[in-house]
Amino acid sequence: MAIWIDVTTSLNWNRPPVGIVRTELECARYALAARFSQATKLCYFDKSAGEFRELSKRQAKKINNLISGLYEVKQSSLTREAYTVSSAAQGKKGPRRWAEFASRIKYSLDSVENGLIRGWAAKAGNPRDKIEIVFTQDENIVARTMASQYRDDLARAGIGGGNCAFTMPLADLVGSADPEKTQRLDVIARSGRFGRRRLGTIAFDKGAFRFLTESQDAGPIVTFSREDVYVSAGLDWDNKDFNRIYNLKLMREFRVVGFCYDLIPFFFPHLCVGDVSSFFSRYFTELSWCADGVVCISECSRRDYKEFVRRSGCALPETKVVRLGSAIARSSANGLTASPVAEVIAASKYILFVSTIERRKNHEVLYKAYVKLVERGIADLPKLVFVGMRGWGVSDLFSDITLDPRIKDHIVVLNDIDDKELSALYENCLFTVFPSLYEGWGLPVAESLGHGKYCLASGAGSIPEIAGDLLDYLDPWDVQAWANGIEALLEKEYLESKEHAIRERYQVDEWSACVDGIFEFADKCGVRQVRASA
Repeated sequence: MAIWIDVTTSLNWNRPPVGIVRTELECARYALAARFSQATKLCYFDKSAGEFRELSKRQAKKINNLISGLYEVKQSSLTREAYTVSSAAQGKKGPRRWAEFASRIKYSLDSVENGLIRGWAAKAGNPRDKIEIVFTQDENIVARTMASQYRDDLARAGIGGGNCAFTMPLADLVGSADPEKTQRLDVIARSGRFGRRRLGTIAFDKGAFRFLTESQDAGPIVTFSREDVYVSAGLDWDNKDFNRIYNLKLMREFRVVGFCYDLIPFFFPHLCVGDVSSFFSRYFTELSWCADGVVCISECSRRDYKEFVRRSGCALPETKVVRLGSAIARSSANGLTASPVAEVIAASKYILFVSTIERRKNHEVLYKAYVKLVERGIADLPKLVFVGMRGWGVSDLFSDITLDPRIKDHIVVLNDIDDKELSALYENCLFTVFPSLYEGWGLPVAESLGHGKYCLASGAGSIPEIAGDLLDYLDPWDVQAWANGIEALLEKEYLESKEHAIRERYQVDEWSACVDGIFEFADKCGVRQVRASA
């Protein structure tokens, strides 16, 4: 029996690992350390071939570098020079039967960034109609996606409500194309049976194209045995085909363990970008029929998952709750070189909020609370530091922060922070805040407590599971309560009493315990399969 850890998400990741990616990498770390009695191996899902593969030497090196924190985004000069992206003229007419559609579609095929073909497409007068983007080589489709991603710049320009962008990894196109055919890929927008328009082309240098297609190295195909267990903890809704995985499972009789981090797009679709509710529903339905076990990261996420299964009428696999690890390498500001993080720490006292900056995380309530604190004339009001990538639905918030003279000098936004810098920010802050509208866990709350720092948190979703009565929980919508809560914590003795309780009672969740729980559950699924087939 072997436990196979899927690292597909990590192989496609080009930034410091966070959240779901960190969970997948921690599973890989302990699998490589061979600390379990069962054989543990790494694999990834080759979507173009519909097969699982072992890692090539290059891929194994990337995973090891990600685990050790050494991975940096690098783009070879060959890849930069190997292709030319050109957008078709907006006014050019296609075949007559497509002319009406072509005249109504507005689009752009943009430059390549971080190995991604980028662009957008929307119907004039009917921006809610979603458009499929297909990439063809000699009329054969090599890849497809939907123009449904959100971009702030499109929203500001009033284009498709912002939800009409698309991306496609260049590596996926190269890996799916045939080096013996035309070295040109056409990018085409489609809608319905008769709507079609060419958006542009991606032309490759012939020698470079052959090199790129042949250098997409892949490990050998994995042939699971009936005693094996496959564990996937990544962003499966982006990287997997669970219908295909289900068919492989029927043929080879291995066991499948999946993950449920949250079902926010299903229960709260208004808090998510685009039409992801139906997308998530389909994914979790397929997972439920395919999986023998599902790991949930909180009791809240397990309740939500069981409710989803009840409403959907699909099968309910066995479930287990495993708390995510929250330990990150502790670091002080002493070792930091000159950087925005070092400047923030050195400049003044500050309150910290770690999270992707998007609507669901509710940064707006903090902005409004800070306006109230400024208007109250609070002396020496600390800066409010937001740490996270900019997401969707926050263009108005950023505009307010930039233009509001009452607040613009009080809020700092940081991005691309590694673990060392993040730990230093936790270590030196006064306290943290986390006003999220809903969570499946709430890792920044646990990380804050792990650094001995109090967190003024929302009581939504799973957050109270992390620390129980060690924290005070606020209504995420109550601006007055957040202003009052922050002001109270500026009283030194009150804050110290909160921190004392954390030091005395809070137990940090180690990643080793988290992975142990995952592997024990996987082992249980495998043992049940062996007994059933005996």
